[in-house]
Amino acid sequence: MDYSNFLMMKEELSLIAVIVVLLLYDLCASKKALRYFQPVACVLVGVHTLLNLVPGAAGEAFGGMYQYTPMMSVVKSILNIGTLIVLMQAGGWLAGESTVHKRGEFYFLTLTTLLGMYFMISAGNFLFFFIGLETASIPMATLVAFDKYRHKSAEAGAKYILNAVFASGLSLYGMSLLYGTTGTLYFDDIPATVTGSPLQIMAFVFFAVGLFFKISLVPFHQWTPDVYEGAPTPVTSYLSVISKGSAVFVLMTILIKVFAPIAAQWQGILYGVIVVTTKRGRKGEKPTVDFKASVGISEPIRYPDYLGSADYATLYNEAMLNDNPSLAADSPSLFTQTAIDNYRRAKGDNSDGLGYNWDYFDYAFQPSVLQDYSLSVRGGTDRARYFIL
Repeated sequence: MDYSNFLMMKEELSLIAVIVVLLLYDLCASKKALRYFQPVACVLVGVHTLLNLVPGAAGEAFGGMYQYTPMMSVVKSILNIGTLIVLMQAGGWLAGESTVHKRGEFYFLTLTTLLGMYFMISAGNFLFFFIGLETASIPMATLVAFDKYRHKSAEAGAKYILNAVFASGLSLYGMSLLYGTTGTLYFDDIPATVTGSPLQIMAFVFFAVGLFFKISLVPFHQWTPDVYEGAPTPVTSYLSVISKGSAVFVLMTILIKVFAPIAAQWQGILYGVIVVTTKRGRKGEKPTVDFKASVGISEPIRYPDYLGSADYATLYNEAMLNDNPSLAADSPSLFTQTAIDNYRRAKGDNSDGLGYNWDYFDYAFQPSVLQDYSLSVRGGTDRARYFIL
């Protein structure tokens, strides 16, 4: 075996070194040293990004299964920068009492998914591509369900892994059909045998639909809101930007490299899905507030002393007045300024990165406290419905 092939994989080897160092640091560092876990992780990822910032010469390894081009290197650097921003964003959340003991797992899983994206980007063979796809998808399901004791997070993790398995199965079935009609899995060899037969068109449809699920294109996007809502905010940022960006690049690469001979057939499908996705997104725009990773309520409530963030409450007031101008004369049905001031006082050091003091909320959600609230809801009397999103 020619071990010089590994020298072509400098980004992957560098990232693996960062993962191993962080794993050992998490296992061996003292309790005092673990306080600096986030700065250490961010510095290592930053050094990794700088070392691989300048693209090298194009080449391939392992018989063409792994490919390297300057453009692939640029995309990997963009993913590195985005991942670094997410790691910086997650610092406050990981410092919370419920997550501080598993922050090492967060960095390990996040960088493992990034490694899988590297494999997908540099794949020159459908087998290697599928290995990268699963390496990126399976740890992501764990990240989505990272706050496993929150019902929404556990539900989001279950929905994500089920949809990921279904999407991977569709793509794998398409790859199998393509292999059966072409006799090869290498991207460079397939175009010569692609004739546009019905079986090959079916193979393309199955493969593309699997990736459409990953990218959340309409109508394969129904899983996305629940997963984004239930996942921790840094994970949602990573999933919605970094993961989607790598999947889009890989999809376009495979379309151009593998399915170019039948471009006339798939261009219409792709254009239609893009247009519908764009129109669907614009049609769904509403001046409402997503109570993401915070405390939510089911209706506007008059005197909620312990419901959530001041910023969300203020935006909620504005959204409700925009949708219902008649409520302006009935301001008690909205969040009061007193409640908003209470939310600001609730913010403290023990927060999740968005500024919520969860110890304060632990007190607020005790049954003995909740039962004292008799709240006015749109002119009627009802008990508040408290739940963690």
